[in-house]
Amino acid sequence: MSSANMDSENTVNQIKEQEDNLAENNSEELSQDEIDELAKQLEEFFTKYIVLENGSFVVKEDAIIADGYEDRIEDFHKAAKGFNVVIEKQHKH
Repeated sequence: MSSANMDSENTVNQIKEQEDNLAENNSEELSQDEIDELAKQLEEFFTKYIVLENGSFVVKEDAIIADGYEDRIEDFHKAAKGFNVVIEKQHKH
């Protein structure tokens, strides 16, 4: 497994761990470190996998495949489609 794959795998595992922690302790606030880590992961997600180009969210399949998530490409496309629906609705108002 390449370094990029391991980093992405770690990111996914960290996100899942944070989701589990939030589910268990949903009444607790996030620490500043947790907020910073989540912000970092979201930034990576929106600059690497689903990016905004010319006013629409676009799936970067090459990056997804390179990081070993080819079995989840359809999920990325569904997410991008959902984001684009929100953008379209905002433009209509």
